[in-house]
Amino acid sequence: MLIVYKDIVPGTIVSEIPISDIQNAFGGTVVVTKENDNFDNFSGEEMSAIVLYFNEHYAELITSGLLFPAAYDVLKGMLKKLWHGLNLLIKRKESDDSPKKLIRLHLKNHSRTVEIVFEGYDGEQQLDKIIDNAFAFVRSHEFTEAARNPDFTNTDGDKPGHMIVYDFGKKAWTPVDYGEIKKKFDELRKFAEENFDS
Repeated sequence: MLIVYKDIVPGTIVSEIPISDIQNAFGGTVVVTKENDNFDNFSGEEMSAIVLYFNEHYAELITSGLLFPAAYDVLKGMLKKLWHGLNLLIKRKESDDSPKKLIRLHLKNHSRTVEIVFEGYDGEQQLDKIIDNAFAFVRSHEFTEAARNPDFTNTDGDKPGHMIVYDFGKKAWTPVDYGEIKKKFDELRKFAEENFDS
């Protein structure tokens, strides 16, 4: 497992990552590193404060729901600590020009990439439900159907990619509509070409 974090994330948050628990639950090595030029932590226009990369085997177990309960509890506990820590940071430092504080769980298997984006905060009591619902949504028929729709598939990478975000208004996880993003971008480009000298 690889955990990459930005320099806006204080060491106190990073130090709460339960490395030994993760190693015991998932096996193998856990590498925690500050982002540098070797890591591309960008997806579209957004930046993530922390990105968690799982190897193909564990990505498959997570997305299929076959992860052992103890390992799932460690993963969920880590997400809760990181999310809580980032949201305390947001409350102290948030300004209009500060980068977004997101946690991005990056799951890549042999055929696709799934990114679960944790952003915003709805109170400590809701975290368990929101995190559980994220993994349930990735396993759902609704997500499978959305993943077949080209509008919900990012084809810029080496494998088809799908991203889900939590809609606090709807209280539900939803797939990112890349088709709508592309449409808006094309409209802006057309407007710029028609209204500005090149």
